Amino acid sequence: MARALRPAARLAAAGRRAGRAGRRGDGAARLRRRPARTAADRHGGPRRLRPAVRRRRRAGRRDRPPRTGGAVSAVSAQAPPPALELREVTVRHEPEDPPAVATVSFAVAPGERVALVGLNGSGKTTLLAAAAGLVPHDGEIRVAGERLTRRSVAALRERIGFLFNVPEDQLLFPRVLDDVSFGLRRRGVPADEALRRAAETLEALGARHLADLPLHHLSHGQQQRVALAGALAIGPALLLLDEPSAGLDPPGRHALATLLRRLDAAMLVATHDLEFARNLCTRFLMLEQGRLVLDAADASDVQRRWEP
Repeated sequence: MARALRPAARLAAAGRRAGRAGRRGDGAARLRRRPARTAADRHGGPRRLRPAVRRRRRAGRRDRPPRTGGAVSAVSAQAPPPALELREVTVRHEPEDPPAVATVSFAVAPGERVALVGLNGSGKTTLLAAAAGLVPHDGEIRVAGERLTRRSVAALRERIGFLFNVPEDQLLFPRVLDDVSFGLRRRGVPADEALRRAAETLEALGARHLADLPLHHLSHGQQQRVALAGALAIGPALLLLDEPSAGLDPPGRHALATLLRRLDAAMLVATHDLEFARNLCTRFLMLEQGRLVLDAADASDVQRRWEP
């Protein structure tokens, strides 16, 4: 009986082995259908991408805008520095004197035209002289963001056109055209080009007929116009003008205001002439005894303070 059962047992065992082999075969087939794993996959590295996927990802990176740091973006978005800035500026003519200008602070934006008004002795001329680096001061003055110091004053003056209230103090040459062209020639402009630009500036001021006259033949008003031409000819980014309308008749004042409005330069204009200031400026600062007492956008505010 035992011998008769052996073939059946062998058949059953063979069947079980065949079943196990079949299941192993199905599993191997399933493994063969999976994507092959790379050494990088087995060690936790990135998997290889198909070429089409790689091309799409590279195209996406090319289309993406370049990344910039937050600090750089913030700086690039900032507005340009003021053309002129005063911070707590005080000026004394002598150390023991009371201040001619006392703790004055304001800023003039690029292209802005600001009138500086006040009575005689209020400190207007002194403040302009400090802004041009002509008198010592306490506090801080900046031109186009750069601090005015003994070391920087010469370079910063190259960016400033200055008009004194006494024009004889800044007229140097015997002939008008030579004087107006001097600033250009000192900056390296060829002589012919400097003379041409000086003549154009005189013409714009209605003073072309003065070009060949000696300076000592000019009236005060004509000297004022020539001195202004010298300040304008260099094309400065900042103009500091002390009583530019003095000595001009009403048509001359109107023409000067019209000319100055066409310029891109920032301006600080010290003046008693409120009508001239109203025609030229968009902002009005008022000094009283060296202190800033008014910062207004309307000349009427100045008028009301001057009225008894």
